[in-house]
Amino acid sequence: MSNFLRYSAYAIAFLQFIASIVVFVNGYSRIDMLAAFALAILPIVVFLLLRSGPDAEERKLIHAVNKAKLRKELKELEKYADSKK
Repeated sequence: MSNFLRYSAYAIAFLQFIASIVVFVNGYSRIDMLAAFALAILPIVVFLLLRSGPDAEERKLIHAVNKAKLRKELKELEKYADSKK
C-alpha cells in the first residue's frame, strides 16, 4: 500500500472516529449512544489493520526478494574476493 493511501485511510478513520465521539456527546438516548459505539468500531478496526502491516503472502514475497538480493550480493563479493587473490 502506498504511503498516500495509508495516510488517507488514517485520516478518514480519524474523522469517522471524531464523528462517532460527536454523536456520543450529543446523544440524548441510549440508542444514540449505541449508534456512536457502532460508528466507532470501524475506525478502530481500520487502525488495527493498518498497524498490523502487510498480509502473510506479501511478507513472504518481501522476504524472498530480500533473500535473493543478499545471495546476489554474496556472489558479487565472492567474485571480488577471488579476483583479489
